[in-house]
Order: sequence, then C-alpha cells, then structure tokens
Amino acid sequence: QAFSNNVKDISGIFLCCNNLVNAPAIPNSEIKIEGAFSQCSNIVNIPEIPNSISSLAYLCFECRNVINAPIIPNGVPNIALSFTGCRNLVNAPEIPANVTYAWGMFRNCTNLAGNINIYSENITSAINCFENTSLDKNVYIPFTYANGEYTKTYNSFINAGYSTTVRKDGALLFDLGI
Repeated sequence: QAFSNNVKDISGIFLCCNNLVNAPAIPNSEIKIEGAFSQCSNIVNIPEIPNSISSLAYLCFECRNVINAPIIPNGVPNIALSFTGCRNLVNAPEIPANVTYAWGMFRNCTNLAGNINIYSENITSAINCFENTSLDKNVYIPFTYANGEYTKTYNSFINAGYSTTVRKDGALLFDLGI
C-alpha cells in the first residue's frame, strides 16, 4: 500500500521491521525518509526515490537482503550510511553530482561488485565508504585541478586513505585493495 501524498516524514518508519519484504511506494512530494527502511533484514527492493528527497542517510542501513539499490536522484546531497550492511547488494547506484556527504555509504557491502561511478566533485566526507567490501573493481571519479587544488571529492577520498592513479581520460582510479 502506498503512502498518502499528505505524509511529510517517514524517517525510521519501518526501523527493524524484519517482516517487511516489499516496501510501499514513496510519494513524489517533499518528504523526509532518512532511515525509513533501516535494519529491515528481509526487504529485497527499495522503492523508487522521488526527486524531491533531500537526504538518503541511513536509508537501508543493515538491510542485508537488498539486492538492487534504487537510483539516487540528482538533488540528493546526503547519502551517508545509506547502504551500509547491505550484504547482498551487488551493483552500486551511480553517485550523482550533488552528493556532498558519503560517509560509510557502502560499508560492509560484502558482495558489491562492478565499477562505481561517482560524479560529484564536492564530496566533503568519504570516510569508510568502502570499508569491508568485496569490491575488486574500480571507482571512477571525474575531477578537476585548478589553482593548485583538486576538487573536494578527490581530497576526501585521499584523506580517507585510498590510493589513486589518474586514468588517461582524467578520471581517478582508486585502488580499493589497500
């Protein structure tokens, strides 16, 4: 059953709801959804995220059976801990340009495979975003270098302890094996 369009906040609404398998659709209105599905251990798919959402922090934190991540809308700046502990998550969503806070976003995603594309040049925190993953592929981040400075995203990943090389097309290649 879908939520009413009059609902303004579903943050934590299904917190620890182990019997939830199919989540209801999220209304396409300004609504808070932080942690809406956190620790729902049996949920498999997260519903489509409307463009009006401003934060996905803790969205499906520790939802160990989530297989596919939803598309992250372009206007979302905060995805901190949004997919932490999604042990069956295989493909990461693309990280859009407006994301600024990505702390722990894929932490403990032990089946994560494939490449991850991060399009933001303004991430200010990337600490632990790939900690304890099985990721053996690459993370691609376009970046700029101007006035002797790299973008915030580049610096955030360097400060988080990831080593990098620069590809010929200008994207960063992060060595996640370190």
